[in-house]
Amino acid sequence: MYNFKFILILKNNLLYRIMNYIKCLNQTQGKLNETKVLKYLNRKNDKDDFWVDNNVKNNRGVIDFRHNTKNFMVELKSRNFNYNDYDDWQIGLNKIVHMMENPEYQYVVFFLFYDGLYSWNFNIANLINHCSCKEGGTNKRGTNEITDNVFIKKEYLTLVSDKIVNEPLEEDDDICLL
Repeated sequence: MYNFKFILILKNNLLYRIMNYIKCLNQTQGKLNETKVLKYLNRKNDKDDFWVDNNVKNNRGVIDFRHNTKNFMVELKSRNFNYNDYDDWQIGLNKIVHMMENPEYQYVVFFLFYDGLYSWNFNIANLINHCSCKEGGTNKRGTNEITDNVFIKKEYLTLVSDKIVNEPLEEDDDICLL
């Protein structure tokens, strides 16, 4: 007869490992997308006018990219959907709070979908007129990641390029880098 406690521990351990792998794939995909978008931002190859990965300096900076000389920052959100799949798109409230607390910068939020790269300019008027605040997130990666988020209506996103797309990693890619 099987020990019920042992089976439960085994089941939970296996579920935890699968969820961690899915989270790792998502984070790896996000990092690959950051590299792709940073390359796009720096496409002019100008040694005096370029973008840097803010995460390198700050080790998981709140905002992904900053300009080397201008007070300008870009946050990238990778989404495993097409632009038209939902009526609005979320960004963590913590990102918006950071933007509000650091008004010396201009901010743009990029959303990378399967069908293109879109942008939204952050400012208080846009926040009031384009957004709502509610809980959102996922629990598909082994933990409850439901948090307070700002939802931006999709009609306020602007297509930047349909040449840059989010290409999801498959579980058999075995590319978990983190």
